[in-house]
Amino acid sequence: MQLAFFLSPVLWKPELLGPGRAWLPLNPFFAVMETIRGPLVEGGAPLLVWASALLYTAAAAAVALAFFIRFRGRIAFWV
Repeated sequence: MQLAFFLSPVLWKPELLGPGRAWLPLNPFFAVMETIRGPLVEGGAPLLVWASALLYTAAAAAVALAFFIRFRGRIAFWV
């Protein structure tokens, strides 16, 4: 998580990347944070950011569902 914190624009502005800013939607932490930060600071987030955030959320939910189906019987022992 610490590496994701430093690689995501929490401590720095995305504008500092210059032409490398086009690669930011590939960072799942940036996409999810920008859906919250964009409307508060700039008045909205681009459609590409929303699409990538939804894609990453759907992928994470699919992985979580697969793990839940596979290990459903063991969850009580993990808690």
